[in-house]
Amino acid sequence: MVLFPQGIFMVAPVVLLGPCKGSMELRIQGTLLASRKLSDFLGIDHWITIQYVNGLLISGGGTLDGVGADGWPYNDCLQHPGSCKRLPATLRLDYVTQGHMDTITSLNSKNIHINLFACKDVLVSNVNILAPGNSPNTDGIHIGSSQNIYIVNTNISTGDDCVSVSSGSQYINVTGVQCGPCHGISIGSLGKDAGDTVSDLYVTHCRFLGTQNGVRIKTWADAKPGTVSRVSFEHLEIVNVANPMIIDQEYCPGGGCSTQVSSQVQISDVKFNDIRGSSATKEAVVLKCSQSVPLFWPTSSAGG
Repeated sequence: MVLFPQGIFMVAPVVLLGPCKGSMELRIQGTLLASRKLSDFLGIDHWITIQYVNGLLISGGGTLDGVGADGWPYNDCLQHPGSCKRLPATLRLDYVTQGHMDTITSLNSKNIHINLFACKDVLVSNVNILAPGNSPNTDGIHIGSSQNIYIVNTNISTGDDCVSVSSGSQYINVTGVQCGPCHGISIGSLGKDAGDTVSDLYVTHCRFLGTQNGVRIKTWADAKPGTVSRVSFEHLEIVNVANPMIIDQEYCPGGGCSTQVSSQVQISDVKFNDIRGSSATKEAVVLKCSQSVPLFWPTSSAGG
């Protein structure tokens, strides 16, 4: 077990590399502070990374303070896509199986708060994720190439997606999550590379407070072939949400996408059910679908 007791501890970027002979426990009872030294975070994709561990527990009720305000001025990849430098995620789990993260707070990450890549059978519960609504690219939990991920009873307030799901992810369950402010819960964006796929995402009993979006699927406007299938958004409460339900297959935030080719990502079997509350705009449902591979929607319904 690695223990950080009550107190404040400065922690430089670190990689805890498995495999281990047994399970691993990281118990954080105090506050871990990220470095303010520019060379410790500019161009680095992680602060705390755990890789190749089977049987991981992160708990303790403590706080990971990413000191994000030091990094946010450098988060300019949308304005300078060819020359920007990466900023660190607060906590990266790579190739972790049988993991559980419980009663931890992530505060003011410089980039993504919690990044799960190539993970399997991971539970995130009773976690608090906090950053200002104008903090750039501070996704709460980002999931990629992972299976059997459960996010439950968690509060997320950030400047980007509450939960984002990218290609290669399957059997993702998000239950009892409160989002806001943030950009909502999103699949994508997909289609930068051929073969992008997401399936079996289930979002239920979540609450959205003043978010930019509620639940969203987004693919690049000129996306290469891929698929999104078996997605369910059910029993959700929305309060003053700008875009409560949106499928956007014309996504192109920085401009420059081809207008000659529509998205090649096929979206099918999506269900919106029992979504209740108030929209901040006149359009509660926005469907910008591909012209070349139209939405295949055999079982969907919308709750008012």
